[in-house]
Amino acid sequence: MNMRIAFEGLVPPEDSIELGILAEDLRREELPVTKEEGPVPRGQKDTTLIVALVVAGLAGLRTLLSVVSMWQSSRPKYSVSVTRGGVSFSIGNLSAKQLEQVAAQLHAQQESSDVVVRITRT
Repeated sequence: MNMRIAFEGLVPPEDSIELGILAEDLRREELPVTKEEGPVPRGQKDTTLIVALVVAGLAGLRTLLSVVSMWQSSRPKYSVSVTRGGVSFSIGNLSAKQLEQVAAQLHAQQESSDVVVRITRT
């Protein structure tokens, strides 16, 4: 299934660095990652930053959620939500068991193959 991790809105340099750290964390877990940047209007550093990856099956989804959750737990200025099909979950402060339940519910959504992780600055 295809995954997309997107920072919502303008991406200042600090946020771009943080998302780069998340991408590296995902690579360390052997999840293939590509980084795409949106068009840059005059006077702006970045507007959107998307980390795209392909994850196979429930195990890959669990790994993704675990890495994103760990990344977010040390960065409370960000909130993270994940959506697939008609279901959406906030990732902040979930236990390992809750993350597994979220992964199972997202995996069960067969109507959409895309999983979108949205990161916003709180």
